[in-house]
Amino acid sequence: MKKLKDKLIRALGALKAIPLKLRRPLSALAKRLAALKTKLFAVLLAALFVFSAAWIFVSGTRSSAGGFTVWAAAEEETLVRALIDEFLAANPDVTTPITFKVQSNNMVLSEMEKDADAAADLILIASDQVGTLAEQGFISKIGGSFETSVIQNSDPAAVKLASYRPDGASADELYGFPVSLDTCFMYYNKSIINEQAKNLDKLLSVESLKTVAAQGLEDAFGFDIGDGFYSAIPFLTAGATLFGADGTDKTQCDFYTSEQGLAAARYMFDNFTNGSAALFKSDKANNLASLLNSNKLLATVSGSWEWNNSFARYADKIGMAPLPSITLDIGGAEQKRQMVSFINAKIYAVNSRSRDAALAARLADFMTGEKNAIRWFRERRYYAANRAAQADAEFMSDPMIRVMRSQFNSAVAAPSIKQMSKFWDPMGRFGQAVYSGTAKTWEQAKNELRLSVDKILTE
Repeated sequence: MKKLKDKLIRALGALKAIPLKLRRPLSALAKRLAALKTKLFAVLLAALFVFSAAWIFVSGTRSSAGGFTVWAAAEEETLVRALIDEFLAANPDVTTPITFKVQSNNMVLSEMEKDADAAADLILIASDQVGTLAEQGFISKIGGSFETSVIQNSDPAAVKLASYRPDGASADELYGFPVSLDTCFMYYNKSIINEQAKNLDKLLSVESLKTVAAQGLEDAFGFDIGDGFYSAIPFLTAGATLFGADGTDKTQCDFYTSEQGLAAARYMFDNFTNGSAALFKSDKANNLASLLNSNKLLATVSGSWEWNNSFARYADKIGMAPLPSITLDIGGAEQKRQMVSFINAKIYAVNSRSRDAALAARLADFMTGEKNAIRWFRERRYYAANRAAQADAEFMSDPMIRVMRSQFNSAVAAPSIKQMSKFWDPMGRFGQAVYSGTAKTWEQAKNELRLSVDKILTE
């Protein structure tokens, strides 16, 4: 009997390969069967049930004969290909061919929903996607020695961002290997301004307008307002909450119903428009960087991920600083606040349909270890999630890293619950409605905000 029970316990381990939606009810049913009085029959039946369920799930996965694939965005291709080659050279026991394919982070979910079996074995994702991908059974929980390694060697904030607590679970579960921590900060034209970069009110003031006119500039400040990552900043700054105080309540978003949310929306309506007298410019990062360089823009908001492609070529002219302060009218009282950003993470996740999950975990562990975390910093300007890499002298002294470390003190974690997938587009649409003039009056702007919040909270 003891041996049979031991086999059942090992069989329950096979449930790790099954999506969350199936794993919990299968586990509970198997344990109830094992508790029946007719113990021998019950244990056999429970073991057969679990083994059958695991076999049904695994038999539908991609065959290992198709090789092993890694996904990452186009800008990461050069480094990831190099890391794959170095991994294979350092691990001669690995004979499986490993190929790389370009896949944009924001397309991972839609591609997996189309055909998870055709997706890569190892996938670079943004941490706000963890809940959605985990709930749909697309990525595997990280356990054993790999989980221990991630927890011991990664920044606690990165571990939190790479984790998710499914409904009914008592604790967070780890779903990936953190590569980097991300947030946004200020790039500014240091040939024209310096201290002004610390205060957005000054950048958007009459004095700034005179500077713009005198210098032949076109705008004072800008970011891509159609991107929810940026258009959320005023709301976070005002103290509005997304998905409750801890970011886990899918039914709550007070951007429209709170004084803080309305104060943020009003600031955007008053300052982030495209009128003839406006000092704000919405555009993509590469265009804004070009405007900085040509002395047509004073400052913009972006992140380290845009450095190589957009800002590096203008390094002699561009300064960096944490996000500036702004003054918001909250409930009739003016309050000066430093702008608050989201903090996110890039993580490598393992496709739950992979027949080479052990290889995926080994490769992810290799690519995110101390030595290669420094590579991500040197070659991509990413803020390392690895704690030992964070202590590296070169890393600690880098001006961009110092700015990001300061901004982290005024940043909140982007929620990772499934509902987060509904946030980005409506938030961006509200920003675009304000900027483009679709919302011509404050009442129209409030209505656009209400519609956006409704869409964010829609199941």
